[in-house]
Amino acid sequence: MTVGTKGKHAGALGIFPNGGPKPQIRFELVPLDNRFAESKEIRQLLDEVFLQRLKELKLVERTPKRPFDPSRPDRIFVGSEKCARCHPNVYEQWTQTDHANALQTLVLGHARNKPQHQAGGKEFNPECIVCHTTGFNYTSGYDGTPKTAHLGGNGCENCHRPGSEHVAIYSNPKSKPEELTRARWMMHVELSEQICKRCHDGENDPTFVFEKRWFESDPPVEHGDAAEKDRKLWPSIREKLAN
Repeated sequence: MTVGTKGKHAGALGIFPNGGPKPQIRFELVPLDNRFAESKEIRQLLDEVFLQRLKELKLVERTPKRPFDPSRPDRIFVGSEKCARCHPNVYEQWTQTDHANALQTLVLGHARNKPQHQAGGKEFNPECIVCHTTGFNYTSGYDGTPKTAHLGGNGCENCHRPGSEHVAIYSNPKSKPEELTRARWMMHVELSEQICKRCHDGENDPTFVFEKRWFESDPPVEHGDAAEKDRKLWPSIREKLAN
């Protein structure tokens, strides 16, 4: 018998006499949906005792980590601020999004959240942290310690992959054209609903509609005009790097 995941189900076991030597036994996972009222006692346990226990156990720090690319261990997460040097408009747009402030919504809570998420204090829960920070589960990603504070929030590299090599090539004024081209392509990502659904899945965001969130959020996740402005700035940025 199991109890499901994330406390969203209750196990119901039924034992039915059938006149034989063995009763009929049935087990079912029952979703704890709107048919069941909120329990103040359980809510208090979750908001106080459970969260305090997670903090004491330091599960965010102790969650097993793995290299993003075992064949390229030097390819690491560097944080979205590193992107701002060459992508200032896209970066500024990102800072205004819920993605940029994702970690803070765990710490402080958010009025738009479901009741169980409004209180905050969820930054010690690995199940939450994975979608509210950058690179969690990877050796160079967010790990809950001060040294990875720059990876708080859902940053550029969660979609575009670790940026250390890209940044190094573009920061080097001596990089050759073919190296710059390779650096661009290593960060290129095809527009894909599946990337978003790593976090905006049926369990965590059941009302998610890709087209609406991508283009119509304010500001949009789609880079659009901001990216075009940055492309026009690139010659002057390269000139500054060369000097």
